[in-house]
Amino acid sequence: MVSDCTVNELSDIYSAMSDYDFTDYLTLEGEAIVGDEYMEFYPDEDALYQLYLDLFYTVIE
Repeated sequence: MVSDCTVNELSDIYSAMSDYDFTDYLTLEGEAIVGDEYMEFYPDEDALYQLYLDLFYTVIE
């Protein structure tokens, strides 16, 4: 991961998030491979589309 945050900014972010209770995790299916310079993630397109629908749409009958 690359960031332009300073150490103080990262410390502030950590302090703000340290009491947060992470209860729901979303995972995306796909493949992680080692690229020429970085680790690369290629999502499963069908799984990505389904996650998109689940998060941003509500079925109306």
